[in-house]
Amino acid sequence: KRQDISTLIAAKINQINAESAQAGTNPITTATTTTLCSFGVGPSNYLSTRVNVLVGNKPGANILDSNPFINHLPFPGCTNPANPTAAASFYIPPYICIPAGAPYIPTKPNIILQKAPINVLNSKSFCQTAVGGIIQFIAPGQIKGFVK
Repeated sequence: KRQDISTLIAAKINQINAESAQAGTNPITTATTTTLCSFGVGPSNYLSTRVNVLVGNKPGANILDSNPFINHLPFPGCTNPANPTAAASFYIPPYICIPAGAPYIPTKPNIILQKAPINVLNSKSFCQTAVGGIIQFIAPGQIKGFVK
């Protein structure tokens, strides 16, 4: 019986989240972490440019890694009518996504990576372009580095 890939991914994400919650730990975010905006129509990838600090053989990230088109790649589309590109598409969503995240809200402020708190799976960022959008991590990108 063939399973939908999104079902398999969702199951793996739920498993990682459940194991993290049970162990009282949180996965550290890295390059290839999957993100989702509250107004996005699909997930996107997060990229860390801190190549000299590896977590699970991937660059680790801190709360300041929230730059558009460097750390945040565009989401497949946006559903927020306050998006500046909405008028160009006659207010028929999805609109063009232009991510512009603010620094992440630290959930582990005592663990520092290159002069700023690290990003973990439950860190959040408020998007500045799509008014009120919240960018969150939904899959860690690695499963070896955790913090308590």
